[in-house]
Amino acid sequence: MRIEIDRLEIALDGVSAQVAEHAVAGLEGELRRRLASLPLGAAATAVPQLAVGPLDLPPNADAAALRALIAERLLGALVRGQPEDPQEEGGA
Repeated sequence: MRIEIDRLEIALDGVSAQVAEHAVAGLEGELRRRLASLPLGAAATAVPQLAVGPLDLPPNADAAALRALIAERLLGALVRGQPEDPQEEGGA
């Protein structure tokens, strides 16, 4: 499986620069590990844009927790093949 991410924009409010840098530095490996565990064909092959919305990071969370949360949201959107909108999860 080949996934190419041209650009990833993450706004991190209230997260220290050190935590953010360490989280993003290990993001590729985290995504690779999680993608490798999926059944073949589970992830969408063409997703031009993903918007995962705000993430709720627990207070005093470390870089590993932030990285896992970002990876979980990205992977969830890839598996569904469409942007994930947490506000729509409850139905309307």
